Amino acid sequence: MLYGSECWPLNKDHERQFYSAEMRMLRWACGWTRLDRVRNEDVRAVMQTAPVQLKMREQRLLVLSPYIIHYAGAAVPVEEGVEILLELL
Repeated sequence: MLYGSECWPLNKDHERQFYSAEMRMLRWACGWTRLDRVRNEDVRAVMQTAPVQLKMREQRLLVLSPYIIHYAGAAVPVEEGVEILLELL
């Protein structure tokens, strides 16, 4: 589901669609339907998964971090480079 996600331009509609698809898959894996009226937080707690939006952000950070750190300068510590990345995303 996340293959190539580091280069996708996402907006709120796309994130909402990914969230819906993710919850549908998690419910399916648990054997629950929407008619069972199980909260999304409970489904996520049972499956012990992180939200797909966070994973996509993590992928973008991993791919872009060398470029941002190089752009900021070689003397920039990694923590500052990650902060710069977070500001850009």
